[in-house]
Amino acid sequence: MFRTSYIWGSGNSYYSDNENFTVVICPDVPGDAISLTWVLFNLSTQGAQNTWDAIEIWDGNSTSETYLGSYSGTALSGLISSATNMNSTGCLTIRFRSNGIGTGDFAAGITCYTPCERPTAVASMSEAGPAMICVGEEISFDGTASYAATGFNITQYTWVFDDGSTSNTPVTSHIFSAPGEYIVQLNLIDDNQCVNSNVVDLQVLVSTTPSFAGTVESIETCLGATVDLTGVVTPTTWTGIPDANFGDGVYCPMTLVSHSLVIYYSPNSIMGKP
Repeated sequence: MFRTSYIWGSGNSYYSDNENFTVVICPDVPGDAISLTWVLFNLSTQGAQNTWDAIEIWDGNSTSETYLGSYSGTALSGLISSATNMNSTGCLTIRFRSNGIGTGDFAAGITCYTPCERPTAVASMSEAGPAMICVGEEISFDGTASYAATGFNITQYTWVFDDGSTSNTPVTSHIFSAPGEYIVQLNLIDDNQCVNSNVVDLQVLVSTTPSFAGTVESIETCLGATVDLTGVVTPTTWTGIPDANFGDGVYCPMTLVSHSLVIYYSPNSIMGKP
């Protein structure tokens, strides 16, 4: 849940030389956290690099908290700085310093948000895992045992069947149209827009269709006579091992001079240089 409050920064004009100030920005609701969206970040880089105008950020309500970094130039432009889940205060501490050469400007949208306590996906299927079924056989999946953090509710269920299809109900069924191994996942979103981080990995093995070539066809016989029937069933093998054929090798010219060689590698070629 996000609540954007206001824009903070250097205002409608450039900041001045030799500024040095520290601000602490905290959420107004306990348990919430601060996020800064840097809509403008253009600090002067005139002078020696170790004196460039810079913004430093700490993950907490003072400069004694975890240091998140120092940023100059356009380093934070378009990026987001947020209090981490380890930050019990939800605050960010920001220090701005400018040297005596050159000016710039910066601005950030301040957002208060409720940090994610992720929902947990709990899923089962109508067959014991790994499920072993035939092509065209229906199998059911149940995610109703999944749960959100206290005070929140699951608003979206997404089943991913590993064959290009999905379903968006807590309980669903599916038919696989081709043999193979499928790993079914359940993804959740709660009303704080948090997603589950655990995976359920429901394994479904869909059998190949055997060959009945060689089976004796029906014959005519007399009532009471003994008939021999011969059935021939040949299984069709399926394997999940990928084809290891990577094509022909690539040979690069290499010149050997004397008795030593240094190999230089680049993403597109390999060269030898004496």
